Formats: sequence, structure tokens, C-alpha cells
Amino acid sequence: HAMLDDRLMGNLNIAYNGDMTDTDFNTGNRVTLKDYVLVDLAFAYRLTDGLELTGRADNLFDEDYQDVFEFQGGGRGVFVGLRASLGD
Repeated sequence: HAMLDDRLMGNLNIAYNGDMTDTDFNTGNRVTLKDYVLVDLAFAYRLTDGLELTGRADNLFDEDYQDVFEFQGGGRGVFVGLRASLGD
């Protein structure tokens, strides 16, 4: 979490998950799920005292991963928004 100046805030999250084992419920066999790295990035930029521009990228590099056998993890998601403060 870094404050670049008094108006811009940023956050970079890097998460590593090593190889895991799971069970293929169709066959009962143990399977190995490959390791992966997920990178998320977020920012907020204060435009005025009551208005902030926000953005977020989840799974920035669109990593292909599974936490549970045969259930694909989420792909890249990019979100932009405005946050307004309407009072004290």
C-alpha cells in the first residue's frame, strides 16, 4: 500500500499458491493442481475533497488456475468507478 502523493493511493497484491492435491470425484484418483501466481492492482485518485476515481484489476495477467479440481478460477476483471462523499 503506497501513498504516491496526497491524492493518489495504490495497492499491489501478489499471491503465490504452490502445487496442491485434490480428488477427482469421477475416478477417486488424487490429482495435482499446478502452482500459480495472482497479481491484483488497485488505485484511488482524489479528484476533489468529495470525489474519488477508483480502479481495480483482479488477476491482472489472466492466470489460468484451479483451487478445486475441474473448477476454473476467475479470469481477469477490470473495474473503474467514482466514489462520492455527500456530507460529513
